[in-house]
Amino acid sequence: MNTVVIKRGIGQIADNLTVSKPLSLAVLIGLILYSATSSIVLDSLSEAYFQVSVFVAATLIGLLYFERVSRYELADVLNRFQNWQVPIAAFLGAVPGCGGAIIAITQYVRGSMSFGGVVAVLTATMGDAAFLLLAKRPDIALLIYSLSFVTGIVFGYIVDFIHGRDFMRVKVDYSVDEDKIEENPLLSPFYKVWMYLFIPGAIIGILTAFQVDVNQLFTIAGIEWVPAFGAACGLMAIVMWTFNPLSDIRMCISDKRGLSHRVADTTNFITFWVLCGFVGYGLLANFAGFDLVSVFDAWSYLLPLIAVVVGFIPGCGPQIVVTTLFLNGVIPLSAQIANAISNDGDALFPAVAIAPRAAVIATLYTAVPALLIGYGWLFAFE
Repeated sequence: MNTVVIKRGIGQIADNLTVSKPLSLAVLIGLILYSATSSIVLDSLSEAYFQVSVFVAATLIGLLYFERVSRYELADVLNRFQNWQVPIAAFLGAVPGCGGAIIAITQYVRGSMSFGGVVAVLTATMGDAAFLLLAKRPDIALLIYSLSFVTGIVFGYIVDFIHGRDFMRVKVDYSVDEDKIEENPLLSPFYKVWMYLFIPGAIIGILTAFQVDVNQLFTIAGIEWVPAFGAACGLMAIVMWTFNPLSDIRMCISDKRGLSHRVADTTNFITFWVLCGFVGYGLLANFAGFDLVSVFDAWSYLLPLIAVVVGFIPGCGPQIVVTTLFLNGVIPLSAQIANAISNDGDALFPAVAIAPRAAVIATLYTAVPALLIGYGWLFAFE
């Protein structure tokens, strides 16, 4: 058995985050104030909120509400039906967006899901690129979903057979005494505001996912209000994450607080990590001249392999670019399939934050079926 149990008190967590959180917020504000990076960061805040945060929140609301009315927790179901953990993980990964995949990752850390389940969920998920494909080519989306779902189940069982259920697991027991830890009282009003803003945010997020020009719909007096609204909501999420001692995802999922608090805190944690990826990719593209289109054009004979490598990049931005290239006829279906299987969307951000070694190994493992099926499709049908 490879399980390592780490016990950390809430005091130790608070001490570790005392400096890092405010420092992260200070860097973010500095990048916003700096003219050369301001637009990149503000656009990233808006995109992170509309493309990820609202969908993660919606998934969490559905799951937590189901647990409340049914009195069944996902962890209990996974522990009771251990032989079905891999198909359940693949199903969560197949949910459009990244919310289901992120939930599966947290279950692995809590000890309720096998490593094969992690591989299955990362194989099955396509992230936010799924919405673009569903809107433009639902037939291709159905094909890729079927391939990814079945591949995730088969390969997940193979990984569990080879390594065992507890491979790479670092199970963290935070020993949170909720009678001795309190939320920052100054944040209490923000939770209601957060939930009220989520409703229009989710509507805009869905419209954006299906390629509706929301800027045209909501431009008033010559001002595009949607990016400003998204950036404001994203910044509020980061501020709440910064000043809340209970904003760590490993505590938010399992504590006994209200649904809105659990959803907001967990989503804010994920928003921070997604924002890091979005800003990093934006800075790389703008200042280092990184261009995926030119990469694909220069190495056309290695397209499935390049698509797999791009799938390793955390976040949905690069994967949406790949899907856009496919829809425009720049890359073949084999490359799109390879990328869909290998990419982990935004689920990789919290995975790296929670269990970095397991996340890296799992995402590398997804390259195996991605290459096999991608090149198999290439040789068989193209």
